[in-house]
Amino acid sequence: MSSRSIWDVLGIEATDDEREVKRAYARRLKITHPEDDPDGFQELRAAYDLAQRHLWHRRQEALHADMEARQAEEETPVAADQPEPEPEPQPAVEAQIVQPLPERPLTDEERFAAAFQAEVDALYEGVAAMRDMLAAKPVPTIAVRQKFETLLASPALDNFSVADSFEPWIEQVLLAEAPASDLLIP
Repeated sequence: MSSRSIWDVLGIEATDDEREVKRAYARRLKITHPEDDPDGFQELRAAYDLAQRHLWHRRQEALHADMEARQAEEETPVAADQPEPEPEPQPAVEAQIVQPLPERPLTDEERFAAAFQAEVDALYEGVAAMRDMLAAKPVPTIAVRQKFETLLASPALDNFSVADSFEPWIEQVLLAEAPASDLLIP
């Protein structure tokens, strides 16, 4: 990849909006053809993959921050002499009849993309769950090994770009959770 940032390659400002990234990629894909400009296409694809990885990491950071905030709330003691705040009155909502829009059937490509994205999301959620298991004391050895084997058997890893982003991340988790993660290495 050239020295341009992924955002420059995609032609947008840095963002955490997945739809904007996908739209920018689609716009650039219309003018960057692999047959005519293989290097430009590879650069565009690499930028898109890195942007997706960036977005995924941002979602994970937000998820972990939310989980930590919830844990902190649960651990904060409530003073016995402090009265509980009264709930705010909710405004009355008038009943509205909403006619659902007729759904158009998904195309095969949309169904495939949705199923593939679900597999990828499950893969990364599984790694996060495994990391949490490894951080637990005592480590649930059998459950961690089963989770690890399930992750490695994921069909999402058949995609090179998913496997390419997954491998460094799983390495990072294994290294960060050593020696607890030693049980996963034969």
